[in-house]
Amino acid sequence: MEPEQTDARFLGKNGAGKTTTIKILCGLMRPNSGSARVMGHDVRSRDARKLVGYLPENPYFYEYLTPKETIEFYGRLRGLDKTERAREWDRLSEQLDLRDIGNQRVRGFSKGMRQRLGFAVALVGNPPVLILDEPMSGLDPMGRRRIRDLIVTLRDQKKTIFFSSHVLSDVELISDRVGMLVNGKLHRQGVMDDLLATRVHLVEVVARGIPDHIVSQLVAKARISGFISVSPAAPLRPPSRCHMPTARGHRRLRSTPCARPPGRARNRDRDRWQPGSWSAPRG
Repeated sequence: MEPEQTDARFLGKNGAGKTTTIKILCGLMRPNSGSARVMGHDVRSRDARKLVGYLPENPYFYEYLTPKETIEFYGRLRGLDKTERAREWDRLSEQLDLRDIGNQRVRGFSKGMRQRLGFAVALVGNPPVLILDEPMSGLDPMGRRRIRDLIVTLRDQKKTIFFSSHVLSDVELISDRVGMLVNGKLHRQGVMDDLLATRVHLVEVVARGIPDHIVSQLVAKARISGFISVSPAAPLRPPSRCHMPTARGHRRLRSTPCARPPGRARNRDRDRWQPGSWSAPRG
């Protein structure tokens, strides 16, 4: 992570490795190989940790403390004196709307209230780099809007913000640069507009009833054009009888051809219909 990169989003499905990467950047885990740097400092160094504010996906707090006491506690960890800690509380309580709940115990807080407090903890000491793990996870629409607006405000203050998500709509609204993580590897990265540009990677065509000589011609042209593979589909044999679902069960129609129910298939082991590829019943 380097300066002047104001907002970067890490995309990937569950289990892709987003949280693991973030923990490595925060110095909470060690990589099996390689290294990571924040603003030119090794992530395992104290200098790197001083630059980073971290919000985990599920922030944890001492349940018996209040938000004001929590900010006081983390301000001491940051090395702030009493006057600076009081100033931080005034700033963060105003920014994250914590003043009305400042003297309530954390044990009774909802998900949204905990997320706001966790964001405030990440901002204690005004660090230049923010690393956020799923900052809008589990929030209602109003909570998501509040956090999203706060990220935009911090971005306008020229802070470097690195956060993970699997919600593409949030990315489109607030991110400058995006990296896509697939199975622990960075698959693509770049500016959002470039990644959203229309690109066709695969086209699949399924057809039936085509004469064999036409199929041969299509296969030959596909190979010349560089397509991966083309294969003729198996012919569909109309059944002589079939089962059709009814309100009370299944009704057998004897000697009557039936059309394929779209998207449904009969399971021969159990007398009911299931999604899948269709095949004609025997008998």
